[in-house]
Amino acid sequence: MYERFEKGNGVEKRTFARAELEQFIYDTIVRTLGQTKGASLTNEVDLFAFGVDSLQGTRIRNTLQQSLELGDKKLGQNVVYEHPSIVKWVSR
Repeated sequence: MYERFEKGNGVEKRTFARAELEQFIYDTIVRTLGQTKGASLTNEVDLFAFGVDSLQGTRIRNTLQQSLELGDKKLGQNVVYEHPSIVKWVSR
């Protein structure tokens, strides 16, 4: 069940250039947080200092795992904690 979840829902996974990837991650985070809170988000802000909790971090990670073409790689469960801003995540 978990493997099927991480492989996605049958929709083709996507690849992005760096700027497009930053925008996709930003959009994913804003959808998770909601438009009101997400309106003041920047690519450099530390997500946890911004107020992202562990459940939201898990939702962000899961959406990215399902949506992005990562080859055979899987995102670690703590990827959002380990790379707590969009810039740090894209630079990883």
